[in-house]
Amino acid sequence: MSKPILRSLFLSILIAPVAFADEPLSAFNQQGDIDHPKPNTEESYFATRAPMGSEWRGYAGLSVGMGMGSLKPKITKGTNASENISNSPMSYIVGAYGGCGTNFDHFYIGAELSGGYNSLNTKKTTTTTSTEIAITQPIMTGFDIMPGYLTQQKDLLFYTRLGVGSSLFKFKINNSSTSSDRKISFGWRAGLGMEYFMSDTFGLRVEYVWNSYSDIKKNCTIDGTSYSYELSKPRTQQVNFGLTINF
Repeated sequence: MSKPILRSLFLSILIAPVAFADEPLSAFNQQGDIDHPKPNTEESYFATRAPMGSEWRGYAGLSVGMGMGSLKPKITKGTNASENISNSPMSYIVGAYGGCGTNFDHFYIGAELSGGYNSLNTKKTTTTTSTEIAITQPIMTGFDIMPGYLTQQKDLLFYTRLGVGSSLFKFKINNSSTSSDRKISFGWRAGLGMEYFMSDTFGLRVEYVWNSYSDIKKNCTIDGTSYSYELSKPRTQQVNFGLTINF
């Protein structure tokens, strides 16, 4: 390598530190020297985040949504063989809910009681014996434990729910008053959802809830003919939109 080139490199090494001596240090170096910078804890990626404070929450709200039932009644007329019917009626659901909860850092845990009116009303007729069964499901209730995740800004909550539920079912065979009956069936329910807190007072939620109930059986006699029907594990799926008031 020629002497002029070596001389230029040597001069560059000597001059460069002096030329940049007055340049301001970066945010990560302003509190230390060049060789051993002291990170700015407010901007450092590795800075330790302070835990979120815990807050108790009580709330109540109203919801509206769509439901879809899964009904599979089995009907027997006299000595005829049983006939199975499958039906998935759509309905709308209007409800109310209330509960309480708290957070431990980002982890949320709460409990909620809910109830609502379901417009489910369906009729199906068997193929062989032409037996008509009418089913309504006007009332649904539930009690759930709700774990979830609360964002750092405390404006968005993602949650799941798991609990117990009950529902009132009404039945009628061939539109006969003597066959009319009502049964309360108990079961369990699960779901997931999210809630956006618009302010300290109001929140909006959307959720999916799946309900499963116990079997229902009934025997009756119409004009001297015996009938029996069984509703095996009726289920209801629902998508709800709710407005929450926090207090």
